[in-house]
Amino acid sequence: MNRQEYWCPFLLLAVAIGLAYFNAFQGAFQFDDYNVVVNDARIHSWQAWFASMPGIRPLLKASYTLNWTSGLGLFGFHLFNLAVHAVNSMLVYWLARQFFEQISPLPENEGRNAALFAALLFALHPVQTEAVTYISGRSSSLSASFYLASLLTYAQGRRSASLRLIRFASPVLFLFALAVKETAITLPLALLLWESVRCERMSVRSILAAQWLHWLTMACALLAMLFHPVYLDLLAFSLDLRPLGANLSVAVRGLAYLLAQLFFPHHLNIDPDIATQATWNIELIAMAGLLTFLLATGFASLRRIPWLAFGVLWFFLQLLPTHTLVPRLDIANERQLYLAAIGPIFALSAIGFRLSARWNAIPLRTATLLMCAVLALATHFRNRDYRDEVSLWEATAALSPGKARVFNNLGFAYEQAGRKEAARSAYLRALAIDPRQTRAAENLAALK
Repeated sequence: MNRQEYWCPFLLLAVAIGLAYFNAFQGAFQFDDYNVVVNDARIHSWQAWFASMPGIRPLLKASYTLNWTSGLGLFGFHLFNLAVHAVNSMLVYWLARQFFEQISPLPENEGRNAALFAALLFALHPVQTEAVTYISGRSSSLSASFYLASLLTYAQGRRSASLRLIRFASPVLFLFALAVKETAITLPLALLLWESVRCERMSVRSILAAQWLHWLTMACALLAMLFHPVYLDLLAFSLDLRPLGANLSVAVRGLAYLLAQLFFPHHLNIDPDIATQATWNIELIAMAGLLTFLLATGFASLRRIPWLAFGVLWFFLQLLPTHTLVPRLDIANERQLYLAAIGPIFALSAIGFRLSARWNAIPLRTATLLMCAVLALATHFRNRDYRDEVSLWEATAALSPGKARVFNNLGFAYEQAGRKEAARSAYLRALAIDPRQTRAAENLAALK
């Protein structure tokens, strides 16, 4: 590959991200940002960060400390998030290059174009704004950096038979991903999926010899979480939310919501109103049937259509930590799609470039350019919702009119902005939706 072929994709991705996200710098601290950044003294100096160790998510908190002490203020936080997203988009490009060589082979030029299209879809899709423009959404994007780097290093190591990449660099990067966010625990399963769909089949013994250190790291991380008091408290809180059996119906709704947002991202919502009732109706049965069909299709395609199997199974794998039997307070967040979107995007690129090889390529390529432009514009408009808390929660309330927490947050945003009567109305609306919304009642009582 010549130097131009190396730098052109990077420059194109950088320009595209800059055009889609330049207004992200107008964004303010929002919601969870106050808990994990603004009001958390543990990240306000390096001495405080060191004193808080050993703690959970040490690398994530170190990144917050780096920004807080840099003197760049809010601009520095946004610059860091955007830089991470740009790096991830390039990692997706290089992983897609491997994908279109080892899993869904295309001629070199077509493979390069398909990989670039996949990276652009990842970079510009508006569901990514929650992990990029929302400061505390960084946990998903920064963890993804190390996750993708570990997978890419492993894939390159297998290709070049480099034990140094397979048994040292990749496991270390996996450990870094875990130090940012616990959901990176799925990486060994992702490596297993990668091996299962590669054109060059390897023996089970060979795969185990290459991956044993990843699986050992996974086991140690699980044990550490089981004995860490913070994780034990979180687990106890989750188990008290709803019965495990009832949580199955909630998980189905959450998965269906995220799948819809991936393909039809027209109702982006930081706090979606997803029903928590355990009752199974026709709509819920249809959702469960569709998800079951997709999952079965993924497994059935492992040998015959490996690129399709990767696309489907990767999606479910990345959502495994957040949408299984352990209940969650927030049923679905769009930042959970940050990594999960990669599988479907690769499969979509594979379909598109196979069709272009059979039919007239010009209309299909025009459609891909148009798709990227539409996604970039949608991302630009979504970024505007993050410019201040009032804008964000007004946009959320329009999409979640039946959720009490949304109106409590909107009321608080109005109160902070000095709009006392609007705040009072929002608190009253929250209590009308749910009289048990104690925080809204407390905020209303304290309103002067």
